[in-house]
Amino acid sequence: MITATNSWMLVFDNLSYLPPWISDAFCRLATGGALATRELYSDQEEVLLDAQRPVLLNGIAELAVRPDLLDRALLLYLPSIPEERRFSEADFKRGFEVARPRILGALLDVVSTAFRGIARVQLPTLPRMADFVTWVTAGETALGCSSGAFLRAYVANREAAEGLSMEASPVAVAMQEEFGVETLEWQGTANALLGKLSLRADFDTRHERTWPKTPQALSNALRRLTPTLRAQGIEVGFARAPGGERRRLITIRRVAEPNVPIVPSVPEEFERIEDPPAEPEPRDNRDDGDDVAREWEEGLL
Repeated sequence: MITATNSWMLVFDNLSYLPPWISDAFCRLATGGALATRELYSDQEEVLLDAQRPVLLNGIAELAVRPDLLDRALLLYLPSIPEERRFSEADFKRGFEVARPRILGALLDVVSTAFRGIARVQLPTLPRMADFVTWVTAGETALGCSSGAFLRAYVANREAAEGLSMEASPVAVAMQEEFGVETLEWQGTANALLGKLSLRADFDTRHERTWPKTPQALSNALRRLTPTLRAQGIEVGFARAPGGERRRLITIRRVAEPNVPIVPSVPEEFERIEDPPAEPEPRDNRDDGDDVAREWEEGLL
């Protein structure tokens, strides 16, 4: 949290694993969170560290596997750079410095377009991270995208994230096998459900660290997986047993997968206006970094 209050973006490179506590911390940072602590060299003074920051995670392995973090994330899989298109760091920096003014100008164009159009953006439904989606949708035409392109890409990215969350959770896999095809509705205690799912899991799965060993652990896992399972057509509910009993019951229903509207309404007058093509400069007057900058802008680095 201290780093977040002193930075505009948190970047973590070459990660192999995210422990649950740091995954939860990134969730709080994505939507805004605070930390209260005692001020140094004082007995009763309190300091409140409040921040909301974007977080960039990079690694070879799948890092975000918990549903709550995946629900706040955009997943990007970067291609390998062919050997013939690799650059030295000096060439990269030289090309970036040449391209920097155009990059900044393009970003300012996007921000300006978003400010002018955000009040008139109407999304058919509000997804998770609704303000973020609305903001990017308002500026997407300045990015060279057609109206509604970002929401389509965002929905597709979320679907991919839900699939990753399913694969990463043995409980989700067992739920899909047990309730995803035949069973229309089931109700019972967490203890009964744990026994039912354990019959679906093999010996190795039941002895994994992520497999719940108690009914309470299963309930906690299902609460985290509720959005992921709902996207797969499995609805999970929690309620007390009728008649004043102290038991808690879990209700599972197989439902049709929700229809996700794709295309938002974006003001037509905010369509991007292309700048006239610039006259090419004579080769002798160009900076040596232009070739590197052009390839950098084309996404080859």
